[in-house]
Amino acid sequence: MNSNSINRGRGNSLSKFLPEPKNRVMSTLSGAASFVSRLATGQPVSGQFDSLIATQMEVQQQLMLVSMQSNLSRTEHETKMSPVRNLRVA
Repeated sequence: MNSNSINRGRGNSLSKFLPEPKNRVMSTLSGAASFVSRLATGQPVSGQFDSLIATQMEVQQQLMLVSMQSNLSRTEHETKMSPVRNLRVA
């Protein structure tokens, strides 16, 4: 099959694929990808990410504290409810 038979009925040439323009999400993703690749290879990371890393670590620490408090409260509640559940109504 030659190119003429492929193009028949569609005009003179195949339509070319035009990439979509970069938008904000794509530039953010490419920035994150370059950041991760620098971390993986051991290259120094620029100062603009220092505050983001510090914020991420702070949020993770807060999430761990909330999770720990939740687990402790649930365990305490289950411990208090255990005798109540074992009572038998006569």
